[in-house]
Amino acid sequence: MHKVLTDSDGYALHTIENSDGSNRLTVIPCKGGLITSFVHRGQEIFYFDRSTLNSGDVRGGNPVLFPTCGRLAGGSYKVAGKVYNMPLHGFAGKLCWKVKETGGDDEPYIKIELGSDHLTRSLYPFEFRVVLTYILTSNGLCIKQQYINEGSEEMPFYSGFHPYFLVKDKSSLEFEINADHYMGDGDTVYKYTGSIDFSKPVDFVFPVKDRNGSVFSVSDPVLGRKITIKNGEQFRYVVVWTEEGKDFVCVEPWMAPPNALNTGRDLQKVAPGETLETSTVYVVEYM
Repeated sequence: MHKVLTDSDGYALHTIENSDGSNRLTVIPCKGGLITSFVHRGQEIFYFDRSTLNSGDVRGGNPVLFPTCGRLAGGSYKVAGKVYNMPLHGFAGKLCWKVKETGGDDEPYIKIELGSDHLTRSLYPFEFRVVLTYILTSNGLCIKQQYINEGSEEMPFYSGFHPYFLVKDKSSLEFEINADHYMGDGDTVYKYTGSIDFSKPVDFVFPVKDRNGSVFSVSDPVLGRKITIKNGEQFRYVVVWTEEGKDFVCVEPWMAPPNALNTGRDLQKVAPGETLETSTVYVVEYM
């Protein structure tokens, strides 16, 4: 089932749900294609602070990161000798996406699309179209992705998601990440021993060892659930980030590390007229 409501600020809220309403997804296309709520078996999976929606610094949901993840050094990069500025995590999460299609009975879905225009070209001089299909499944959420190069030049990018998972006691969280080190405090490298200390600021970038696609998870014994994130081969990094005193932890699938548009490290490149297709899946299990 698909329905559209309008909130107090005039945003169209698109909701898809299964036949009994126990699995439900709410998307605001004109706020960056943002998923604000993901309910599985009646339980809210995402943290979302509604008061931040119009702040320019959203806290919660599942923000889309494109055409970059993280910050660029100096906030800029060069193409053909010209300098372009790029905001944190790119611009896709700040623009209005179009709803292209909805449907499904057993697995309801909503397909949204973002294309290049005069604004995006001032930041990113490429002709593109990004199509995301959010699919509610019996065990979670599948995000199918298409990154389409509609221009005549090779298109570099690295995409990702920034899910805010609702948690209660961060000190009890258990992680499964196939990595032996992580980067924090800029480029400082630390050995990963299998645990994360949340008594201090956490903003860590993990390069995964499996180059055929990353699979990682976070378990919350207090809420009694485990969320496993399965990604296509393009996703080679995991970022763990949170804020002190907030009931969330972000466990983020990224294709490349921060500043890749300048360094070229693990940068994705799509040839003219070609499409890169991949997926990210959130699987919810109960403990």
